[in-house]
Amino acid sequence: MIKLIKSIPLLFWISLGLAQTPTNGSFENGLTSWTVGGSGNVNALNSAAFNNQIAASDGILMGFLSTGPGNIGGPNGNIDANGTNDFNITTLSTNLNFDFFPAVIKFDWSFPSSEEDSNAVFDDLFDVQIAGNRILSGSSNKPGGVSPFPDVPLGTPPAITVSGGGSTNGTLLRFGVTPFNSECIIIPNAQPGTNNLNLQFQTADQGDAIFDSGLVLDNIRVESFCETAGTVALSQITTTSDSEIEDQVGNIISRFANNILPDASSDGSVVAFIANGDFASGNPFLFQQVFIYSSGIVTRLSSFTGDEIQSTSLSANGRWVVISAKNTLTDNLEIFRIDRNNNNLTQITATSNCENTSPSINNNGRRIAFNSNCNDLIAGFNADQNKEIVVWNNGNLILTETINCTSYSPKISSQNSALHTAVASSCDFTGNNSDGNIEIFRLNRNTNNYQQITNTTGALTVQDSVDISLNGNII
Repeated sequence: MIKLIKSIPLLFWISLGLAQTPTNGSFENGLTSWTVGGSGNVNALNSAAFNNQIAASDGILMGFLSTGPGNIGGPNGNIDANGTNDFNITTLSTNLNFDFFPAVIKFDWSFPSSEEDSNAVFDDLFDVQIAGNRILSGSSNKPGGVSPFPDVPLGTPPAITVSGGGSTNGTLLRFGVTPFNSECIIIPNAQPGTNNLNLQFQTADQGDAIFDSGLVLDNIRVESFCETAGTVALSQITTTSDSEIEDQVGNIISRFANNILPDASSDGSVVAFIANGDFASGNPFLFQQVFIYSSGIVTRLSSFTGDEIQSTSLSANGRWVVISAKNTLTDNLEIFRIDRNNNNLTQITATSNCENTSPSINNNGRRIAFNSNCNDLIAGFNADQNKEIVVWNNGNLILTETINCTSYSPKISSQNSALHTAVASSCDFTGNNSDGNIEIFRLNRNTNNYQQITNTTGALTVQDSVDISLNGNII
């Protein structure tokens, strides 16, 4: 018998009244319908104002929030809560009014910064919030920078001085302007019926008020889905065949291509998968690698030589990929993260004689849940090398130590806060699973407490595959 602890209805609402929102989302009417706050350095500019290093993605004009030129004064704060003061805070906001559900927000952004080569404490930043919930953030491309916000793509000279008049005139961008990044993010606060939600873009100098940074925006709109074209029932995205390779003793053998374990973004436009083919070039020895399918193109992301990838998982927005793989033939399975915006690969675990497997990742790439039987993640943890649940929280580890039980395939919620993780486990986290059946639990990252979702009795029930909604309320 299965006892359902909590049942939450899943609602789907469609409205045909899809009026364009927000009003003037491409700034073709200047800053009409937008509210400027903080230091107030915001203008609608054309490409010429940026020395033609960036072009509007829709129409002629783009929105530009600047922390300069120089020290412009205005409010201070600590946007990323890292204890380092932020200066010259500038905001741009408007209301999103729509009556359809589900809903996503799409926009194009670039964050050129003059702080790329400065000290770690000078880590200028931006964020995007809807109704007070942060949906996107970024900071200067500065490995080791103090901001917990992820690094934006690297800028390259020549430097430009922004023109075009207005309060942003004279902003110095020492590393030029990077191309637009395109986002499509599920609106976490949307609900069936009428929605009226505040959208805010924000940028600031961190650590000083000297070097300029800015946020360029365009083509901001709310739609029902990330995909704009019609869908098909089945679409084949790879076409591979076996290949002949030379083995270690000189024999020519055929090796069949396998494309396995796909994972898709929330809108299905991006797919990550594991393959041992060479159809994207650069993998002549046919080692298992991670590939991305996007916009009809397959791209190889990894260059592992260990020839074993246990699993891969893609963030809901398609930006972040988390992988359990052997980097070389002599390694054990470690957790790696790739940022598709700049192709940076970060090794999350460094262990020996054990395995780190089945990772999942949230939308801003700062939180990862995975399985581990390692006893060297933290000194004194997991001496019996049981298979445990681990949550990586932007460099810190949240661990649950158990004995004589097993937990499987954790799934972390996609929201930036990533408060909840769903897991299947034979452990008795709550005192209601003494028979050791595999039950479904939900972990609260803030309290490290588990909520038991199912309670089965009798013969062992196998239910080791779970998934969780964006906000963690549906499992």
